[in-house]
Amino acid sequence: MANEGGDGWQGTRRRPDTPQPIWVHLVQALPPQRGVGYRNTPLHVRAGGIDISATVPGVLLAWHQTCVGDWWALATFELTNRSGRPGLVVTQLVPAKAVKPR
Repeated sequence: MANEGGDGWQGTRRRPDTPQPIWVHLVQALPPQRGVGYRNTPLHVRAGGIDISATVPGVLLAWHQTCVGDWWALATFELTNRSGRPGLVVTQLVPAKAVKPR
């Protein structure tokens, strides 16, 4: 973490001087919302749905602190299915525990 912002968010936002390469552990960033269960999920959904078990490369844009003191990473990364086809590029907040330096 590097520079603090001076626009009213001082102390609760930090931006690196340049975007930093990171790993995003998707199961921590996008925890499963089990409903029917894996065994009852149709095969076409298991094959074509977003693979949240993966750890994917991403880019850290900034850190943001919540009102209770937790730090969240603003990160850009790609979501794919298990076939590895190009997927959906997202930029979103993820909990600090879901990211590691790459």
